[in-house]
Amino acid sequence: MIYRRLTIKGFPISDDGAIFLPIGDKGGHPFLIGDDLGCSSGPNVLSVVSGVIDSVEKKCWQLCRRPPEFQLFLNDLPGNDFNSVFRSLQSLHERRVASAGLGKELGQCFVAGVPGSFYGRLFQSKSVHFFHSSSSLHWLSQVYSLFSGLLWII
Repeated sequence: MIYRRLTIKGFPISDDGAIFLPIGDKGGHPFLIGDDLGCSSGPNVLSVVSGVIDSVEKKCWQLCRRPPEFQLFLNDLPGNDFNSVFRSLQSLHERRVASAGLGKELGQCFVAGVPGSFYGRLFQSKSVHFFHSSSSLHWLSQVYSLFSGLLWII
C-alpha cells in the first residue's frame, strides 16, 4: 500500500522527466536504459516501469516520433524473488497493448533483474539514462549534495 502511494506520487515527475530524456528517432537514442533501485517484489513493482514507459511513449507520440526500445533493470538485494516479478511481465505487455489503442506503435521492452546492493557499483559508466528509487530513501542522504540539481525528492 505504501509503495503504491509512493509510485503514484512520483508519476507526475516521470511525465515531466520524459521531456528531457534523449528519445525517439530524430536525434535521440533508439533505446532507453533505466533502473528501478530497490524494486522489491510484489504486485506493484511493475507500476513504476509501466509508468515510465507510458510517459515516454506518450511524449514520443506527441512529437510524432517512434518510441524507443526500453531496457529496464530491476535492482534489489539478492534475496528478492525476481521470479515472481518476471512472471508478471506478460500482464504488463497486455496492459500496454490495451491502453495504447489502435495505430499506436509501442517500443519493445526488455527487463532484467540485477541483484546486489546499490551502495556499490551496479553498472558501467554512462550506461544508464535514468534511475528511479521510490522507497529506498536512506541512500539519498549520502549523494544528495553531489547531485542536488539532478534529483527530485518527493
